[in-house]
Amino acid sequence: MSREDDELGRQLEALRGPLIRYFARSVRDGSEIDDLIQEVSLRIVRRGQLEDFDRFAGYVFQTAESVLRDRHRRRVVRLADNHVPFDADEHVVPVSGADRALIARDELRQTSVSLAAMPDCTRMVFVLRRLERLPFAEIAIRLGISLSTAEKHMQRATRQLVAECRGDES
Repeated sequence: MSREDDELGRQLEALRGPLIRYFARSVRDGSEIDDLIQEVSLRIVRRGQLEDFDRFAGYVFQTAESVLRDRHRRRVVRLADNHVPFDADEHVVPVSGADRALIARDELRQTSVSLAAMPDCTRMVFVLRRLERLPFAEIAIRLGISLSTAEKHMQRATRQLVAECRGDES
């Protein structure tokens, strides 16, 4: 990074507070302010070397005004004020009983295939813990393994099932 780049970065950082106040007067959604400041910085950096840092602040605010004009144009063209926010609770697609049964059957089949592919001890620990609800101490005694080994088998089984549900390769 050159000295000019360092100086440019310092100058931009020094104007961050005033830019925040400038944009806050013009933008209703405060979450957009950081994006607007980023756009100003990007335009200035793209312009390249700035020899005259004495008039730098004026140039930055002229660029900020241009960024606001461009934002306004985009919002008008895209009819942004007419957009409705997405609410997952309102946009839930109900699943019918038959679909739910098919999904559950498919998930059960996939889980059965995954369990069958596990090493015997890992599968047994998982079944005893999750299906029979036995404590790890009893599982360890039944299988003749240590408590920590039983816990590790359970972790391995859980990781494998989660990975396969996500579609991971591992």
